[in-house]
Amino acid sequence: LRTGGAEGLASVSGGGAGVSQAQALRSEVQLRLERLEALVARRPLLLSAVLLRQNPHNVREWLRRADEYSSRGQAADVARTLGEAVRTVDPFQAAGGRARDLWVRLAKEYEKSAVAACGGLPL
Repeated sequence: LRTGGAEGLASVSGGGAGVSQAQALRSEVQLRLERLEALVARRPLLLSAVLLRQNPHNVREWLRRADEYSSRGQAADVARTLGEAVRTVDPFQAAGGRARDLWVRLAKEYEKSAVAACGGLPL
């Protein structure tokens, strides 16, 4: 990627071959912007992964991670995350909340999915 600002772009778009170079430059900039947007969109989950590696018994962070998936509409990932949290968190080492909060949230998620599967009728 060239770093010449407006002068660099003007010199690139000078002739017939310059037009294709300018188009290639625009394509590269567009690709890099898309990559940056994807990274920014994944940032909360990446940060959560780092925090959970530091302390896998952090109940609050597991719940935040589940909330992030929930806000994205990824119900399967919410259930998978909560299931992993229940298997990982030791109740005696739980920090930032109680281990039972994970079980309660997991039960609520399964209840929601069961209600949705029954066409909205409560069980």
